[in-house]
Amino acid sequence: MEPPTTRTPSVFVHGLLGLLLVCMTTYTTTTAASEDTIPERLTLGVFPFLKTARLDRLFAPTASRLGELTGVPVTIRSSSDMQEFRERIKQQRYDLIFIQPFDYIRFAADAGYIPLARWSFKGTRDHPGMLNAVFVVREDSPIHSIGDLQGKNIVAPPYESAVAILGELELRKQFPQHTVTPEYRPDHLSCLQQVATRNADVCICAAPPLAMFRKKHGIPLRTIHASQWIPSSLYAIHQRIPVPLRQKLRESLLSWHVEHETDRQYLLNGVWSHLHPASDNDYDAVRTLWRAYQANQ
Repeated sequence: MEPPTTRTPSVFVHGLLGLLLVCMTTYTTTTAASEDTIPERLTLGVFPFLKTARLDRLFAPTASRLGELTGVPVTIRSSSDMQEFRERIKQQRYDLIFIQPFDYIRFAADAGYIPLARWSFKGTRDHPGMLNAVFVVREDSPIHSIGDLQGKNIVAPPYESAVAILGELELRKQFPQHTVTPEYRPDHLSCLQQVATRNADVCICAAPPLAMFRKKHGIPLRTIHASQWIPSSLYAIHQRIPVPLRQKLRESLLSWHVEHETDRQYLLNGVWSHLHPASDNDYDAVRTLWRAYQANQ
C-alpha cells in the first residue's frame, strides 16, 4: 500500500500567499470604489452660535445652493447646544460642518475634517477671514474701556466658544487675579439682548452677530475694546467624502461675494463679504492660544 500523499511545506505556503493576495486585491478594489462613491446626500452641521430655528433659516439657502451646484442634496442637522455639537463632531456624524476655530482644532481636525473656506466680515476688509471678540455697551453707558469693568455685569456667548475664550484672555490680561469674569448666555444675540435691556453692562460678542443685531433692532451700541484677531469660523468637510465632490464644494463656497445680489443669502444675509480658502495650517495660531488659555485656568 502506498503511503498517503502529503503536501510539502512549499506548496502550502504558496497556497496561503495566493489566498492573501486575493483578499488584498478584493480589499483594495472595494476601498477604492467606496472612496469614489458619491453619497446620496450630505449632512451639514452648524455650530450653535444662534438659536436653532434662526440657524436653520440662515443656512437653508446655502444648503440648497450647494445641493444644486453639486447634484447632491445637502440637509442641515442642527444641534441644540455646543456640547451636543461637539459630541456629534467626535462621532463624525456630519459630512460638512461650519465650525468655530477653537472647536475645529480641538475636535474636528482629529475627527478627519478638512478645511474648505473661512468667512470674511465685510466691515473688516483689512483683516480678511479673521475673527475677534468685541466688548459692547449701550451708547449711553459710563463704561469707556476694559479697565472700567471691575464690578460690572459682563455676559458672553457659551463657555469655551471662540469669542468667550478670546474675551476671557483679554480680561486675564487686564485683571490677572481673575477678579472679573463673564456670565455665559446661550448665544450671541441673547448676550446682546441683555445689554440692550440693561440687564447687563457689557456683552462680549463677534462682529457679525453685532451687525445682525444692530440691523434688526437699531439700538445704539458702542464697542469699548477688541481682542486680537484669529482666523475665522470655517466650513470643513470629512475626508470620507470623495475628492471631486470636496473640490466642487470648495469652488462653490469661494465663488460667492456680497457684491453679487443673489449671493447675499449665502453670506449670512450679506453680513460676510466673501469666503477665503482655508487650510489646517491657518489655525496654528489658534492652537497656540488654546494652550495659553488652558495654562492659566
